[in-house]
Amino acid sequence: MNLNMLYNVDHQWMSYINGKKKLNEINIPGTHDSATLIMKNGFVDEFANTQSLNIMEQLKRGIRYFDLRITLGDEDNTNLYLTHNEYICYDPDNTDEKLYFSKVLNDFINYLNTFYNETIIIHLKREKIPDEIPNNFDTQYPEKNYLAKIIAEHTILNENTVENPKYSTKTKVKDYFYYENEIPTLDQVRNKIVIVTRDSYTYDNKPLGVQISVPEMKHCTEYSNKGGKNDGVICYPILTNNYNTRIQDDYNLEEDDKWDMIYDMITNNIPSRSENKTNDVYTVYDDTITNRFYDTLNTNVLTLNFLNMARMSTSEHVYHIITDLFDTDIEGMADYVNFRLESHLWNKASS
Repeated sequence: MNLNMLYNVDHQWMSYINGKKKLNEINIPGTHDSATLIMKNGFVDEFANTQSLNIMEQLKRGIRYFDLRITLGDEDNTNLYLTHNEYICYDPDNTDEKLYFSKVLNDFINYLNTFYNETIIIHLKREKIPDEIPNNFDTQYPEKNYLAKIIAEHTILNENTVENPKYSTKTKVKDYFYYENEIPTLDQVRNKIVIVTRDSYTYDNKPLGVQISVPEMKHCTEYSNKGGKNDGVICYPILTNNYNTRIQDDYNLEEDDKWDMIYDMITNNIPSRSENKTNDVYTVYDDTITNRFYDTLNTNVLTLNFLNMARMSTSEHVYHIITDLFDTDIEGMADYVNFRLESHLWNKASS
């Protein structure tokens, strides 16, 4: 198959998808800490940098889900910029400037104005938020609501206009956003940005998107489906949202164990568990619940199958720093998993 043809398909692959399908029925590729191409933190970049492409290049390669970590910035606390934990992301077009949320949104809108049938999902997580409520906002509001206000002003309340070639007219920025707290069909959100949040945000009586929280899953460090070491139940994907959302984010696995986990998720070879314990024991769900996520007629379930792995994510940071000097780096780990996923998909498509 012609690689140039595949590359062009990547640009607008959603135009080939049945628009009546809900987004949770579509396998949508995404990136972790999507804005971390340029980090200026010296040695820490080895651990904080998770991307080798800027946002626009990711879009061109077919990425449609973006993990954006936002914080309040500048003296007046009205701008949002991107971070990875406490480390600042910088603008690839001007590496002396922070990468602002508004710049990323402009990239998304420009892309949608070229490829009308695509949709973009942004999953927002708050990081490095100041402890104090900014003094330029009414103190009757908690800091969380202040953040909701700033997000809303950037998105669903943004009255600025841009040229929209699809309609040969100007379109308000706010009209590019889908922010209801329910998963839409693809046709409902073509040419739009779908807001997803890890916290529940409401401002001006409007919800700020679909809420999908990601539980902490750092305790799984060994998982083998070939008879090797296995931490067992703690590694199982977690069910949330009344058993309708299944999440695998075991980021402390080595690359071979991580691929085993991803593969078992794809092939329906692993049970699911509860997020919290009852009588100090996790609930393990039987096949009647887990199998719902493989039923193509069930349009109400959603799976997030994270491919990411971490290097400095436990209290043993010094140990990781020392071992990483002689071990596979993040890029090598990603290549290991991505190659196996690509091979699996090609083999499945050709079988």
